[in-house]
Amino acid sequence: MTTEIVFALIGGLLVLALNWRAMASHGLPRERLVKLALIWIGIIIVITAGVRFFAT
Repeated sequence: MTTEIVFALIGGLLVLALNWRAMASHGLPRERLVKLALIWIGIIIVITAGVRFFAT
């Protein structure tokens, strides 16, 4: 489970970094951008945990 969390954090930060300038230029507040990053982290955790569960 630790591996999934690490991958999720890396993925969420990557999505946040790639989209920050684009979304900020549209006037989205910082809280909204952080919330989107947390949603991505949650999605990645669920996907990786599901893959690990069904692969075993």
